[in-house]
Amino acid sequence: AGGSSSSSAKPVTGRVVWEVEAVSTGMSYVCRRVVKSEVPVLRKAAASASASCRSHADGGATATAGAGASDDAEAAAAVLVERHLSALCDLEHPHLCKVVEYFEADDSYFLVYEKAYTPRLLDFVSTRGNAGTSQLGETEAAEIVRQLLSALAHAYAKGLVHGRMGPDCLLLAAPDGGGPRNGMPPQVKICSMGVGFVL
Repeated sequence: AGGSSSSSAKPVTGRVVWEVEAVSTGMSYVCRRVVKSEVPVLRKAAASASASCRSHADGGATATAGAGASDDAEAAAAVLVERHLSALCDLEHPHLCKVVEYFEADDSYFLVYEKAYTPRLLDFVSTRGNAGTSQLGETEAAEIVRQLLSALAHAYAKGLVHGRMGPDCLLLAAPDGGGPRNGMPPQVKICSMGVGFVL
């Protein structure tokens, strides 16, 4: 990942199957597995195909026609998912975790995307004021909201919605927030953009 042949990788548990760091750039990426049977649009097409096959169990030309329509529906659903994943790969914004590429296997899709860092934005904000740091001010808060709205507006303009927005999706661009060390507000990343469509 990151165009470097020199990287370190480690397997992890859960839906994230690999974390990779490109040594030359220091960029970190994660690979997330999405099982096809869990993708709502594919699951719905498969269920419809199964119901269609059962309703045409009497055989003959009617059953053949029903099977063909079911195959078409499943193929159309797969194309829809692939278009969505390709659109995610084309989406770029400084406050969105970039989906670098995706791969398809027999039973899964694998999404490779930029890693954001913990703590979550919510945790970062709640701990401000501790350990001698100043509390989050109105100007910083407004800038964080601007970053988030800018990223969402950019995605919406491309026809993509988040689908599962929540506190766990708002992370920092760097472990310390990225901005404060440079005299800037914390830099925020929205992760899992558009993944709600396939989960």
